[in-house]
Amino acid sequence: MWRKDVIPALIRHSNLHLSRIRFFLLLGKKLPEFKLTDLRGDEFSSSQLIGKSALLNYWAIYCVPCVAEMPELNKLKEKYGDKMNFVAFTENTCKDDDLIKFLEKHPFNYYILQNAENYKKTLKISAIPRNLFIDKEGYVRYIQGNFPYTAFDLEKGIKKYDDNNYFVKIIEELTAIQ
Repeated sequence: MWRKDVIPALIRHSNLHLSRIRFFLLLGKKLPEFKLTDLRGDEFSSSQLIGKSALLNYWAIYCVPCVAEMPELNKLKEKYGDKMNFVAFTENTCKDDDLIKFLEKHPFNYYILQNAENYKKTLKISAIPRNLFIDKEGYVRYIQGNFPYTAFDLEKGIKKYDDNNYFVKIIEELTAIQ
């Protein structure tokens, strides 16, 4: 548990910005409520996540690391999609940013919620990509940056990961307690 006197010390003795510290204070707390629309314009709310753990990915079409991690995140959904929710939040919109055309070139098989810039601010997310792991009751259990690569396949020119990376470990932990 964080003590109130620890936060000022973290700020003084590190290069952490206050907004980043506030973001990580979400750990162990209920995910703040939201209502956003998907690519078809249908509303989706945070209450729909309850009952099944979730991986929430924050990304944008201009974010090179976000786009780079999509194929590996898709593999996670293929492997664990029946055990947990996979939801992506983007600040982009279908109308303004041609999001649909972007996704045709860069498939992302998560359930995509658009126009999430204000929710990103609510969560104090300052850098993307950002991945939040939520338990079945809706509590934030882990916060991670971009997908962890462990190797590079020189022949194919692609980044690879093994089934023993920490994203997989987190997913297996959260799905085992459901």
